[in-house]
Formats: sequence, structure tokens, C-alpha cells
Amino acid sequence: NQKEIESKVKEVETIIKEKRESISKIDAAVSKKKELIQKLDVLNSLYLNLESYKPFKSIACFVGTIKHKEGLKDKLEKVTGVFKLHTSKNCKDLVVALFVDRKKEKEALDVLKQYNFTELDLMFIEDMKGLPLSHITKFNSEIQKHISEKNTIVKNIENIKSKNFEILQCYNNFLDIEAEKAEAPLKFGQTKEAVIITGWVPNKKVDKITEKLESITN
Repeated sequence: NQKEIESKVKEVETIIKEKRESISKIDAAVSKKKELIQKLDVLNSLYLNLESYKPFKSIACFVGTIKHKEGLKDKLEKVTGVFKLHTSKNCKDLVVALFVDRKKEKEALDVLKQYNFTELDLMFIEDMKGLPLSHITKFNSEIQKHISEKNTIVKNIENIKSKNFEILQCYNNFLDIEAEKAEAPLKFGQTKEAVIITGWVPNKKVDKITEKLESITN
């Protein structure tokens, strides 16, 4: 029954679509957590608790990367005697965390700019506490769970396709036949006196169709 086939195919397509949407959500979650891990990895090289970077009324905090640190401390001392400087190598980057009297915030930033300072946006750690490494470990674990979940969904999709292979194949054949029927008029040859139609008919019905055609034509 064609309606039953179409209904079943629609049901299968809906299930597969929902599962693919789930995969897209998982991919987005994994991508976001990988981005967070990259940012946390920068902070991890400084070995400071994430609470250290939270805003304070009297202290300004600058975190990011610089090209080098030669003379940096001396230049900061000329600006203010109240500051705390942390630097660490992270892959190719030199990471810096500067805590300085907020009254000297602008002057300290001007010094950092001389070292091609690129600031790291710390909004992402707003609700985080403790060492960055603990969060990196947590996110990596969650990513592995996401990957496992995605693999399960992919297998489910393949199983659904396999179980419904015959009905999907039948529906595809039906669509091919319908497409061929739709294209049939384009294959007709036509002159002022005659129309030429090419196509196929079942062997068992050749005689009957020939007889029918002869009865309606001269």
C-alpha cells in the first residue's frame, strides 16, 4: 500500500532528523567546551586560583599574552610601587597576569601595550572557582561523554536505516518511476502528422497493448 509506505518513510525520516539535530547540539556543546579549555589552559600556566581574577574595587587585573618581558618589571615600577606580576610560558605565548592599584590602571595598561599585550576576556570564568586544571579535567571528561553519546546516536541512525532498508528502497524506486513518468512527455517525438512515444511495457502485456493501440488508430 503506497500510503502506508509513504507514512512509514515519513516516520523514519522524522526520527533520523531528530537524531541528527541531537548530534548538531552535541557538536556545538563539544566545540564550546574545547574553546573554554583553550582559554583555561592559558590561565593554568599561571597556577593561580580563578578567584584571583575576579574584579576588585581597588585592584585592576590584566591577563593576556605579551611578546617578551625584558624590562617590563622596571617600567611598571616607574609607574607604581604597588603591583603583582606573574608571567609564564604557554606553548609559543608568554602569558602575563598583572594586578595593580586601580588608580594606576591606565598607566599600567600603556606599559603592557608596549609589549604587544593581547588581553584575554575573563567573562567566561565568572561562575568558576578553584584551579583552572580542575575545570579543564571536568570539561575533557564531559567531552568524552558527548563523543560517546554521539557515537551511540550515529549507530542508532545506521540501525534504523538498516532495519527499514527495504521500505526505503521501495520508496526510492517509486520516486524514480514517478520521475520517469513526469519526464515521459519530454521524450515524445512530434511532427505535424505524428507523435512518437518511446518507453517500456511488461512482456506479458505487449500483445494486449498492441491490440488496444491498433483499435484506436488507423
